[in-house]
Amino acid sequence: MVSSETLEFINNPLEVLQKVFEAAWGNGQYSSSSSGFTEYFNSIFNTEEKVRQIPSLTYQTTTQLSRNTLVRFRGMVQDTSLGQECFIDVLESTDKSNGGKVYHCHRFTDVDLEEETEQFVRHFDSPNNRVDEKQLFFCVTIPGETTWAKNQAETIYPFPQEDHLPVLVKVYGNEEGPKVGEIVEFIGVYTPPTPSTATPNTMNADFGVNESPVDATSVPCLHTIVYRKIDEKTVPESRVAELRQEAESIRSKLIEYLASSLGGDQLAAEFLLLQLMSYVHTRKSGLCLGNLSLNICKVPDTLPEGATSSGVPLKSFTSNLANVLTSVLPKFYTLPLALSLLNNNSFTPKSDEFLKSGMLQVPDGTTLLIDETALDEGNLNDSGVRNINELHSILQTQELTYVFPYYEMKFPVNIGLIVLSNAKTFLPVDCVVPLEPTSATPFAVDECLLEKFRAYLMAFRHTDYNIPEHISQVLQEDFVKRRQEAYAAGQELMSQGDMLFLLTLARLHIWKYTVELNESRKQRVNGLPSRQATTPTLNR
Repeated sequence: MVSSETLEFINNPLEVLQKVFEAAWGNGQYSSSSSGFTEYFNSIFNTEEKVRQIPSLTYQTTTQLSRNTLVRFRGMVQDTSLGQECFIDVLESTDKSNGGKVYHCHRFTDVDLEEETEQFVRHFDSPNNRVDEKQLFFCVTIPGETTWAKNQAETIYPFPQEDHLPVLVKVYGNEEGPKVGEIVEFIGVYTPPTPSTATPNTMNADFGVNESPVDATSVPCLHTIVYRKIDEKTVPESRVAELRQEAESIRSKLIEYLASSLGGDQLAAEFLLLQLMSYVHTRKSGLCLGNLSLNICKVPDTLPEGATSSGVPLKSFTSNLANVLTSVLPKFYTLPLALSLLNNNSFTPKSDEFLKSGMLQVPDGTTLLIDETALDEGNLNDSGVRNINELHSILQTQELTYVFPYYEMKFPVNIGLIVLSNAKTFLPVDCVVPLEPTSATPFAVDECLLEKFRAYLMAFRHTDYNIPEHISQVLQEDFVKRRQEAYAAGQELMSQGDMLFLLTLARLHIWKYTVELNESRKQRVNGLPSRQATTPTLNR
């Protein structure tokens, strides 16, 4: 049951906040940094259950929600370069009915102050007026968020041909706002988009107040009361304890489930699971540790089955694997490397006057399935070459380039990458696993088991670990021993890079088993013929 206070705040937030303002103003306690709005909101919506009673702003609800009501929006911050917007925070007026002075707070709205009112005479030259600034952020619905993740959380776009919702978010106060790429839940007062014929607020211009550099009437606008960054690494300790007790069983079943989409190949499924568990945990001296990029090659050249991604048909193998990964990952997207997509889209964000998204501008924790089997013969134009180079950069450094008019900047990202190819990929991946299908059998899963798979991946992907001194000694001795054995047999010696690679795998499972697993993988790789897959021609 929704309380009357909660319902009043949801339906009439501006009236509620005006009362909060009047109380603070009357006591001489109102300021930009200490307005009392956040504290009052938290006192009303003091449980997660109450917060979930606030209507959610989505692509589907844009036209259903009423103006000046309280809504919440979960999205990714795409552009923080819009700067600040000045506004009249407090305006003195005279009540025509009794001649008394009154003060109105115009925070959380873009009301046109030029419009005459029947009840009040506004005094724009009063020394008691206050002007403040609000920060502008351009946000979009979370790119690649899977259906189950949206349902679980109730919730200018990187991926073409998908429904999306751009939102102009305005944040008040002096605190530092969210950063590019972060996933945030904003709660505030909603202004729906209006026809482009809407007239600008000329009074703000006359008053010396800067207008927003973005046409706020063309997209939904949210005047933020509170916001919180969504930390997807957090799993309750009680849930983690339950998962630890079932970890071996869940892992075994998850490998079977993944193998069902890989022709029954258990080895490929194990490495796929290791990739899904990987995450950048350390950046130091140019090294990026923790992430594991994976190439599954010798993929069968099956016919398209009707499914598409970014307008490109997907082959049945790719589509089946994508369906399995979508069911267990909260953020996932298939990126087919067709020439049409490479040549006609940008993987990198670019800024002219405003930032235009790139297809690789996705939130941390997103997994991309790169389908190299979609690559056809032909020439890459300049855009295509840049896109391939950007993929190389992401795979090698986990950094994404942002292109500005006179310079470029690289920002750290945390993206999981899986490459499907017929022959060994031309992209620089950490690990290559040639596919060896067996007799694949369907693996039946219910929602309860899928929930365990999702929780398992989320909980243990971000688990902290350390190597005790005595274990470190064992690893060093094993490393030396293997180099000596390889030298005696006339084989290639294990390098420092091999050691780091094995440590990454071992972090995701256990050392000795990892070494044996990797030896099995190497035997497959050594049996690969020289690459004969289609390679795009660079059109220079």
